Amino acid sequence: MLELSRHSGVPLVDQICEQLTQLVRRGQLPVGTRLPSIRKLARQLGASPFTVVDAYDRLVARGVVESRAGRGFFVTPQRLSAPLVAIEAHPQSGSE
Repeated sequence: MLELSRHSGVPLVDQICEQLTQLVRRGQLPVGTRLPSIRKLARQLGASPFTVVDAYDRLVARGVVESRAGRGFFVTPQRLSAPLVAIEAHPQSGSE
């Protein structure tokens, strides 16, 4: 499913996030798909469970997956949203 490069300058957590996001975008992980448990993915990748927790938390924050208490992590429907840079660059009316 995922392949990590320990020789890359990119941190493992970022590699996990990027690869899972790409799988979702390509439809290889459809909406509703349950991701492997934290421990299972950590074993498969030879990574620390803390690295996988960090990656899953980042994916939740980005809206790519959702956490369901006691059930795991699932792919969410993709929402259209403005990039954060665009929001921050938009001048606020009435300020200053």
